[in-house]
This record gives sequence, C-alpha cells and structure tokens, in this order.
Amino acid sequence: MSDIVLSIIVPCYNAEKYINRCLDSLINQDLKDYEVICVNDASTDNTLECLKEYSKKHSIVKVINHEKNKRQGGARNTGIRNAVGKYIGFVDIDDSIDYQMYSTLYAEATKFDLDVAECDYVNIDVNGKRLDHHIFCDNMHNFIDTDIRKRLIVCGGSVWCKIYKRDFLLKNNLFFPEGVFYEDNYFVPMVYAYMSSYSYIRQCYYNYYVNTSSTTNKKNTDNLYDRFFIAKKLISDFKTRGWDNKYREELDFLVILNAFSGTIFMCLSNYTYINYDLLNKSRNFILDYLPNFTSNKWYNYKYGVRSKFLLKLAKTNIRLFVVTYKSYNFIKSVIKKIIRKKS
Repeated sequence: MSDIVLSIIVPCYNAEKYINRCLDSLINQDLKDYEVICVNDASTDNTLECLKEYSKKHSIVKVINHEKNKRQGGARNTGIRNAVGKYIGFVDIDDSIDYQMYSTLYAEATKFDLDVAECDYVNIDVNGKRLDHHIFCDNMHNFIDTDIRKRLIVCGGSVWCKIYKRDFLLKNNLFFPEGVFYEDNYFVPMVYAYMSSYSYIRQCYYNYYVNTSSTTNKKNTDNLYDRFFIAKKLISDFKTRGWDNKYREELDFLVILNAFSGTIFMCLSNYTYINYDLLNKSRNFILDYLPNFTSNKWYNYKYGVRSKFLLKLAKTNIRLFVVTYKSYNFIKSVIKKIIRKKS
C-alpha cells in the first residue's frame, strides 16, 4: 500500500515561463508524503526540459510526457490514472498556491473521511491586484444537504482549490472530456452531484492569475464551440444517471451557462472578432432546448438586470444584442475616462 497521501496533478503546455512560480509553490507545501505529477501535453517550447530539471532536483516531482496533445482534460486524466495518493488535487501551471493549502484540506478530508474538501481562491490580475473569491459565508465541516448541493452544482467549473478522494473518482468513473476546452464545466458539476461528503474552508489558498492581455486581442473563437459539446454531454450524462428530473433547474442552468449566456458574453468581451455564426448557433441551441429559459430559478438568481436585459435581446435578435452590448461598454468606458480625468 502506498504511503503517498496526496497526488497533485499539473497539466503543462508551453508553460516554461510559469513553471518556476507554480512548482516552487508545490514543492514547498506544508505536507508530508505527497507527489507532484506534471503531465507535459506535447509542448513545443522548453516545458519538458524544465520539468525534467525539477524532477532531477526534487524526487516528489514526476514527469509524464504526451506525444500528442490531449488538452487539459486528457492531461488530467493521465494524471488520475497514474496517481497513487489517497487524495488528488489539480493545479494549473500558470497559477500558484499557498504553502498550507494542501495540509489544511488534507487534515479536513481525513478527519471526516470526505469525498471532497474545498477552499477559496484569489484572482490576481496583470497589475497584481487581488480579488478574493468566496463560495459561502462560513466554513462547513462534513456537511452537505440538497440545497447546498444544488447551489454547488450551478457554481460552474473551478477544478482546482479542491482535493478529491481518488477512490471516489475511480468508483464513479469521473474523468474529464478530452480534446476540448471547458472540460472543468463538465467535471465539477458531476463531482458535486455524486459526492456524499463535503467540507468547505473559507480561506483563499489558491492563486488564480488572470492574464487579461492574452484574451482581449484574441480573434479565434473556435474554442467556444466546445461549450456546445459540454452542454450536450451534461444533458446526456445527467439523464443517464437519472439526475435530469432530480436536478432539472440546475441542469437547465448549466446548459444556459455553457451553451448560451457564457458563450455569447465571452464572444463579445474576450474577442475582437464578432463570430455571428457562433452567436446564432448559441441562440438557436437554447431556444431549441429551453425556449422559456428566462423563468429558470438560477438564471433569475445569478443574473442582474443588465445581463437579463441583454440576454432577452439575444433571444430576440442577435445583431440588436451585439449593438446594444457594444454601445453600453463604449459609454461605460467614456464615463470612466471622464471620472479619471476629474479625479
């Protein structure tokens, strides 16, 4: 039987400039008997060589190399299949973590024999500005009821800042979709729906670095089409497991988020190219699946007046939605410039 208590899985693709920051935070954890599994996903830069250097210096670092790129989902699946720890954690190579993150989560998980233990994260932008992100107002120790589970299911897909019991993942065949983007948006709701025990620690131990400069000038929106695949897979797998009625409102919101609202807002906010084919496909998808999406409980809880107004426009006329969205953001930017000048 392995003495390894935790396997930290790190997908790596063309990440040589981030490796030091990330791995330095992982090898200095306040925890004993853990491993760091770095999966090089067919990088074309010096990522593999950098990982091998770390592995030579630090025995806890294991390197697995993909000859063919499988995206983050495939890299994480490789890590899961090669992990020997009692628990599994995931870290993105361009992020870092607090030195006590895993010791805190592992102590909580083993105290109650949990399926999942979770903490919070902090967003850090390119200027170093930090914004804490909290799920709940208080700690929750070994507690899960129907209301909490439903709220977690609709939270979206942050796979990191958690640890998962390895046997729990394997028993329920919980793996990531491979070869697509937004694989987290599938995996995390499935985990929340399956888990039978859960704790939440209200501390921001995970550092999520938001590189806004890398997204604002993007022109290729092809990866957004993967969101339709994720939505369809959620519909199919919730139905296969008999959850489609039990979690009807939650599933419908996940479909709204993945196939419609999240897609069209990201298309306009993160890309310079307006892909009308994508926008119209998104509109048609939600109208075919859930034409009365505006009555969804979670849609009305999570979206404010402005977002709901824009989404109603998108439901009626995509071009009108685009013009209104762009006009609103232009006016907002002008007002901000005027305020800055006066101050």
